[in-house]
Amino acid sequence: MKKLLAVVLALVLVLSMTACGSKETLDGSWKLTSFTQDGKDMIAESGFTLADFEANGVLFGLTAKDGKATISMMDEPETFTYDDKTLTASNNTKQEYKISNGVLTLEGKDEDHSYTMTLKKMTDDEAKKFASQTPDDVQKAMLKMLGIDPSALENIGEEE
Repeated sequence: MKKLLAVVLALVLVLSMTACGSKETLDGSWKLTSFTQDGKDMIAESGFTLADFEANGVLFGLTAKDGKATISMMDEPETFTYDDKTLTASNNTKQEYKISNGVLTLEGKDEDHSYTMTLKKMTDDEAKKFASQTPDDVQKAMLKMLGIDPSALENIGEEE
């Protein structure tokens, strides 16, 4: 009986420690897995898929560290500050976020539209690639996906 009680108490202790375990935080790099606006896939609306971009070496997502977050999509990156549940843009627009089982979800409304973005933690290799990526890399990937050689456009306007 004492052994059974000891085992039960040990299990209770382990489970209580697990329940109080580390909370998922925004810190780190997150890869965009979906982006919908008014129920429409916004990447597909552009004529591409996230897999197309990834196959061409481009990731979209968010990097967060020490209270500052940067979201990088098609354009120049946007910078935010954050706490344990809210991203705040430079114009003081606030966006709540939630993290569950390694998935980051941003939901909100702006003017007449509602949107949802989901992201998952990047691997170390993806995070390194993402950190070195530039908006020019995104443009080159889009040209390649359209069947246009990006290097051919670099010479336009140059005199021979």
